[in-house]
Amino acid sequence: MNPASKSVCIVMMFLICSCGTPAIITSSWHKTDVAPNSYPNIFIAAVTNQIGDKQTIEDDIQQILQQKGLTVEKSIDLFPPKIGAAKRQVVAISKVRSTGADGILTITLLRKEKEPHFEALPAWDPVGDDYVNRYADQFIDGYPYKFDYDGYYKDDIVYYVETDFYSTKSEQLIWSAQSKTYDPNNLNGFVKGYIQTIYQQMIKDGVIASANVKL
Repeated sequence: MNPASKSVCIVMMFLICSCGTPAIITSSWHKTDVAPNSYPNIFIAAVTNQIGDKQTIEDDIQQILQQKGLTVEKSIDLFPPKIGAAKRQVVAISKVRSTGADGILTITLLRKEKEPHFEALPAWDPVGDDYVNRYADQFIDGYPYKFDYDGYYKDDIVYYVETDFYSTKSEQLIWSAQSKTYDPNNLNGFVKGYIQTIYQQMIKDGVIASANVKL
């Protein structure tokens, strides 16, 4: 690989890692009487038993949303990781309100699946003099090579996530969305692509106001 090609590859790798793996919103719902400026302070909670993943997800989301101009509190800072579920329900809402949070954003991994897709490979190499003959023969033999493909199946890893947003004051569900992400390069790449998509969808649905800040 020549130096110029290597430089292009390095730049492309940097852009992919910095942008994250985009998420796809499969469905969303929101209350119609929500004022976008009502939630400048958001409490985030990644619902998972994996403490390391919870820390990473909440840290990354906090950093990204704070750069968007929002104030963000994390559940891992407020509740000890091993606190009992019953006790957590008793103390949760009062503690969340004590942070000054206006809304609660929960992130739940519904499932992680393998989804096969077919990678097609051409059965012939269309480079060289023989390609000229084949091109001419197409008009005689009825495209003998055009649809002759070999290939293989490859498994994509797909993350299905549900994101819910509640009003701290009313404790009512304000907004909800389900999304999926294909083959994230790592957890940080997944979170960055995921929260960018969620943030834009919440703006589109009128739940939060755009800060007009680009990362």
